[in-house]
Amino acid sequence: MPFNDLIINGLKHETSHSEQNKKISLRPRSGEIILFFEIDNSNCITRDKIINFKNKVRPTEKGAVCDLLIVYSNKDLGKKLFLLVDLKGDTKEQVKKGIGQISTTYEYLKHELRTKLGTNIQIDWVGIILSHGSSPKNYKRYLRNSPVQIMLISKQNADDKCVRSTIKNIYSYIES
Repeated sequence: MPFNDLIINGLKHETSHSEQNKKISLRPRSGEIILFFEIDNSNCITRDKIINFKNKVRPTEKGAVCDLLIVYSNKDLGKKLFLLVDLKGDTKEQVKKGIGQISTTYEYLKHELRTKLGTNIQIDWVGIILSHGSSPKNYKRYLRNSPVQIMLISKQNADDKCVRSTIKNIYSYIES
């Protein structure tokens, strides 16, 4: 099960992540649990499983694994929100690669969850690409073809307020 590995090898001790001069953060509020899992690290076995999965279903695409899985839970909510996050460079090629990485990670994790736990799991999924200077309108075609809804945040740093307002556009149960 990928989540055993993610807890052991990917769980971060903080609710923020940065790389390539980009940073995303989400602070838990009262009644919320927020967990950050770093998927794209060499200690994470799930990363290798996603790469193998990608090589079978999308052998021509570059890259395979998004950077983070953020799990959001609210005590009043009957479901979880899984955010798949990729912090990317500012080129069109990098953003397209991020869309592919989020899509592959989503397909693998969703397949594993359904296989192991059945179809009664209540999870909402959102992809987030953080890419400073990239306009979402330039990527509508690519974002539309993804199996999971992906939001593009055109900022260097996505703080708590920015992430919550982006997600609230899709899921109104997120408090901004």
